[in-house]
Amino acid sequence: MAELINLNATTTTKITQGVFTPIVGGMTTMGVATYNSQVGTFTQIGNRILFDIYLRWSAHTGTGNMRVFGLPYSANSPSSIAIWHKNLNLLANYICEAYVSVSNANTITLHQVPAGGGPPSSLNLDSSAELMLSGHYTTGSNQGAHEDS
Repeated sequence: MAELINLNATTTTKITQGVFTPIVGGMTTMGVATYNSQVGTFTQIGNRILFDIYLRWSAHTGTGNMRVFGLPYSANSPSSIAIWHKNLNLLANYICEAYVSVSNANTITLHQVPAGGGPPSSLNLDSSAELMLSGHYTTGSNQGAHEDS
């Protein structure tokens, strides 16, 4: 669904909504999983992408640092995002953080940091877990509509 909004006499902004299929994987070995839920939705307003992701998986065969792949457009700047998780194996007194990565432009990077602050540590992919992610990022231009059918 796309709609044009006239913000003033000289600017028209396109709004597009769609769905995508995010996947979780490891950076050493991508692996495969059985997904109980695998949902991604987005709204594009000009060059800004707003997204929500819900993933619940089991029997994952991947290894290495955990990433979420498959954002609908490439990011041109990093952006932190809100995260909720269940059954991730974090170090004691650590919390999970996530951000949209520019080096892997359609990817969300997850890591763990000490609850009181400090340098981040890798977050290894769990064989079974649940994630909800919500955030936004910018693209390099006003890219065309993207919808998975």
